[in-house]
Amino acid sequence: MARRRTKGVACGPMVAVMWITLQRNDWRLEAAAQELGRLWSMDALRVRVLLGRWLEDLLEEGLVVEV
Repeated sequence: MARRRTKGVACGPMVAVMWITLQRNDWRLEAAAQELGRLWSMDALRVRVLLGRWLEDLLEEGLVVEV
């Protein structure tokens, strides 16, 4: 059986909060970015970029799929 090599995805408290927030917002990036922006006192656009990059990593690893 061949094993797939992956680079792995970092997970910590910030990532957990992003995942939970995305779930609570029905996987809508804009809504999650707004909520996290308020929570973290950050510009929602910057949060949206962070979420997008993280989700790209998850897609690359096959951990999520785009629908």
